[in-house]
Amino acid sequence: MLSWEGSGGHVLVHGERWRASGAALAPGGLARVVGIDGLTLEVEHVRDGDGAE
Repeated sequence: MLSWEGSGGHVLVHGERWRASGAALAPGGLARVVGIDGLTLEVEHVRDGDGAE
C-alpha cells in the first residue's frame, strides 16, 4: 500500500502504481487484488502468512 484514506488509495502492483478501492487499509500493508473496475483495482486486506507475495 502506498497511500490510503477511507476506502480508496494507491497500491504498487508489479512495479506499477494503481488506484485502488476496498476496506480501510494501512499504508505499507499487504493487500490482495480481488477485482478490477476500469482502471481501479478492488483490494482486500491480507494478514501476514496468507500467501500474498
